[in-house]
Amino acid sequence: AEDLKLPDVAALAGMSESTFSRFFQKNTGNSFSDHVAKLRLWQACKLLADTDIPITDICFQVGYMNISNFN
Repeated sequence: AEDLKLPDVAALAGMSESTFSRFFQKNTGNSFSDHVAKLRLWQACKLLADTDIPITDICFQVGYMNISNFN
């Protein structure tokens, strides 16, 4: 999975990082990083429930850089 990074997403939106962060928080109720973490967890749960892919593979597939961050 492609990693979602604040600078890249802000640039795509034509905003500075700080402006995009405020906009995102105001409109979603979550910080950008919290939202990305929730997306990763949602995708991991879906893969765990629907596939036989090993947990360690799912960890990396959804964007975690190491297994210790996947908790």
